[in-house]
Parts: sequence; structure tokens; C-alpha cells
Amino acid sequence: MQNTLNVTYSTIKTILTTIPSYYLPQGDGSYDLFAVGTEVLVHSHISNGDVSDFASHFMSGCTAVSSADDALVLGQVANKVPFVSPRTADGKIRIAQEKTDGDRVNFFSVDYTDPTTWYPQSTRAVNETASDVSPDESPRTVYAVAHSPVVDPYHGKITGEDALKSAQGYSYRMAVTVTPSGGSPATKTEQDPHFGTGGHYTVDYDTGRITFLSPLNAGDTVNATYYWVNLTAGNGAASRFIVAPAAGKKLSLDVAECQFSTDVDVRDTVVFEVWGIADFFLPPAAMQAYGIPAGIGYKIKLQQVKYKSLSDFQNDAFKSYPTYPAMGASDNWRAQKQPVTVFDWDYLTSITLLSSSGMEIRIFLEHDHPFGGWMATASFYCKSEVEK
Repeated sequence: MQNTLNVTYSTIKTILTTIPSYYLPQGDGSYDLFAVGTEVLVHSHISNGDVSDFASHFMSGCTAVSSADDALVLGQVANKVPFVSPRTADGKIRIAQEKTDGDRVNFFSVDYTDPTTWYPQSTRAVNETASDVSPDESPRTVYAVAHSPVVDPYHGKITGEDALKSAQGYSYRMAVTVTPSGGSPATKTEQDPHFGTGGHYTVDYDTGRITFLSPLNAGDTVNATYYWVNLTAGNGAASRFIVAPAAGKKLSLDVAECQFSTDVDVRDTVVFEVWGIADFFLPPAAMQAYGIPAGIGYKIKLQQVKYKSLSDFQNDAFKSYPTYPAMGASDNWRAQKQPVTVFDWDYLTSITLLSSSGMEIRIFLEHDHPFGGWMATASFYCKSEVEK
């Protein structure tokens, strides 16, 4: 049943031109106005000076009716609102779920068996001079950068790797130049893994070694710009992966999954935390007691769950899927080289992260100790909407 709102003329005239509107003349020269929305009927009685304003500015855009019921019926027709709800054979009203108007946003974590995928907390080295690994030998083909492991966004290890950019807008791809003695630097190209041939060099991302496919000369200088992972940072600083809403948005986490290859060797504790700005979650007295200054965006831990063993994942997950078999040729870098088990958290109540309060989810290995085995990743399936 439609609700009726009785408002002043100054209020109703703000919507007369935006939704189906009707007027009912009264015998004394006044009018009853009706604006019919999909859920409400807005009514106003106008008289005296408001009548001339209505006649001058809005009457031509409204439809004359002989009763309030006429206005309601015509408004429902104009709004395409059915008068009779569809029903089942036994008289129950049919209900159809609608999909959200929000955007679907998915987050795919780093691979916790492979530090060369730990890009979110990596450090950029710019135009660093690589060292000749064997300066007294010939041919000169192997050079090493100062830090490793090096982030590898080129060999299909990170889902969506081609679109990855750092917070400063830089690509995570390694860039290499070679400068001959007395000459100008020339950009070199990494071998394309699709072909397995061509290009100027390959990279061992675990060790940070660059191997040139043609020997360099004794006076040549090799420079590299790249991102590297500091495995000694500690406290999860190297492996941390963050799920957070964009500015002005709220992010609802509906489903989370972990994908583990069956040969996975869990060597560290996985930590799942929810963080937010203290000002929104602590009373002023508590902030003062903890020595947290207000107004600077200081974040605090709101929730923490630790997974110390595979049994913890099995116990906490909502369900798991049948193990996916290994797929593809064993010598193909695109293949799934091990069977994979997927654990699923299908939240009945979404975890909602608000950008206004700086909320985010952090996932990391407590001691930054990589797992053994072929793969250990997490996926987060979210809905992004404007925060109101």
C-alpha cells in the first residue's frame, strides 16, 4: 500500500517536474496537488498566492484529474508499477531477487609459496648498476642486482599482473639498459616466455641474476630498475597483502577463498586482520589512555584471526570444493602443475569496509617465512558501492 506524505507547496514544487504530477481544482479556486512516486503519494493543498505561482510555472506540466484516486492510478501506470503482484498457484506472492547496482571488485593475493609475487610491500631500486658475476671470465653474460628476490610480474604468477602499478604509478616489470664504454645506454628486452626464444636476457627472479643471451664486452655497464622483497623485514611486513575500498566507496566482502596445492608445506602462521582509523572506533578517553593522537588517521587493529595449521583452515572454512586435478603439460609454464584444494568462506553477513573510517583487511605471514610447495593464494570477491 502506498504511503501518503502531506507537504507544503514549497516542498512539492521541487519535484513536480521530475515525477508524474496531477492537480485537482477545488470550488474555491484552490488546488490539491499530487506527485506520485513508486512508493509514496505526495500531496499538498495550495491556495491564495501559491495558486498564481502554480498556474504560471507548473500547471502546464501537470495533468488535471477529478479525484485523488485518479491521480494515484495514473501515477502508478506512468511509473509502470503493477497493481497486482504475480502469485504462485497456491496464492503466494512471487519474489525475485535483484542483482546489486554496485561494482564487482575482486582481489587476488600474492602466492605465499613464492616471494617473487610479493609485490605490494616491495621496494623500488632505480637505475642500479648490476655487478658482473664473473668479471675475470669470458664470455660476460651473468650480472646480479644488489637485492633479491625480485618481483616477477611477467610469467603468469600473479593474477592480473599486466595491469599492476605501484602507488606511484610505476610498472613492477624489471627494466634493463646496457651502456658501452663511452657510449649511450640502450634498452634491452627480456625474453618473452610465450616463445622461449629471442630477446636480450632472462632473469632468475629468486636470485636477482640477469643472464644475457649474447656476451657483453668488458667495458659495458648494466643498469636495472626493479622491485625487490625484503624477507628480513619481519612481522609480516614483506608478505602483507591489503584489501581496501577506493576513496569514497564502501567494500563488502561476500566470499573469500584459499587455494592450496596438495603439496603445500605450511611453514608459517597466516594472519587475517581488520584495521581502521582509531578516531572512529575508540572513545576519546581510550585514545588518550593509549596515547593515540586524534585527527591524524592513526589505524588500530579491530579484529584478528590466525591460521597456524592446515586444520585451522579446514575448521574455519564454510566448505571446500573437490580437489581440482593438475592440468596442462608439466613442462608448460602456463599449466596447473599440482592438484589444488579450495577452501571457501561464504559470508552470510558481509564484512563491510568503509573508506571514510580507513578500514582495510590485512593478510600476511607472521614471520615472512614462505610456504613450501607449488601454490598458496587467497581470493576475495567483493561488492564496491558509493559510501553514503
